[in-house]
Amino acid sequence: MTEILSSFWSAGTSLGLHVSLAKIKLQNLGSGPHPTAGSVNSNLVEPLDTFVYLGSLLSSDGYCWPDLKHRTGLPASAMSSLHYISNDKCLSISTKIRLFQALVLSILLHASKT
Repeated sequence: MTEILSSFWSAGTSLGLHVSLAKIKLQNLGSGPHPTAGSVNSNLVEPLDTFVYLGSLLSSDGYCWPDLKHRTGLPASAMSSLHYISNDKCLSISTKIRLFQALVLSILLHASKT
């Protein structure tokens, strides 16, 4: 894998592009052997088991359970941080529902196909 990254880096630099090797990580999705850590131009390239990409949690085993737990954990955390709103006597029920829809449901339904 380091040979491929080295050739990618050299092709990019020959075209005048800057490839940040410090930000590159390796992950195998689905089947096959897990990638091993390597070095490209004295920069360490680390393998990952999970990676968050555009809000989705990608795991190396190819299963969606880690992503589902991640997607339900985010709005649960947002809801727990809004406990002071539910205890506030000055806010009406309709205002509390609108805040819930704006702050919790928007996180839960982000990137869902509903």
